Amino acid sequence: MNSIVKEILVELLRHKTIVSSWGIENITISDICIHFHANGFRYCGPIDIQCKNEKINIQLGDLYILKYTDLNSIVQILDTIIEKDGKYAENLCNWIEKAIQDV
Repeated sequence: MNSIVKEILVELLRHKTIVSSWGIENITISDICIHFHANGFRYCGPIDIQCKNEKINIQLGDLYILKYTDLNSIVQILDTIIEKDGKYAENLCNWIEKAIQDV
């Protein structure tokens, strides 16, 4: 397994509370890629994190590719893309209220 993939996995596990809020499922890990499906407030769909030649490419479906090199803030970058925006607290309250009503 690529050493960068290992480092990304460790970073994701370090921030497991944030990562779990993304509603990830269907996780697959290969030598050079981490793939999962996210169900966030801002983005729902497939995410590929590919590691090639010491660079990280983050792809959201067919829409977006971010070339990235800083492992220390990869969780914050992904969280901004998948989950957080200026209305995060409001979105979270609405989601909780809906979940309570559905019970």
